Amino acid sequence: MRGLRDRDVRAVSAEAAPPDPLRVAVIRFGSVGDVVLTTPAIEALKRACPEAHLIYVTKAAMRPLIAHHGAVDELIYLQRDESPGKLASRIREL
Repeated sequence: MRGLRDRDVRAVSAEAAPPDPLRVAVIRFGSVGDVVLTTPAIEALKRACPEAHLIYVTKAAMRPLIAHHGAVDELIYLQRDESPGKLASRIREL
């Protein structure tokens, strides 16, 4: 019986590990009406993929509209003094 090489062990480990859960980001920086109108889409996404981790990205002022929505798993918001580039960096770190 031959011994396992490093790449054989990695291949076996990768096959045995469960796949990462789907992560979906809904990004909406518009006005109150724009954010409210995305709620049916959020609910439809969660019904279609209940195992998905749903992230909502918006402005800090819109946070109260989404903060307690049952379909949203995580809320990320653009802070007043934050540049869009810094927000993008925070999102990439997820």
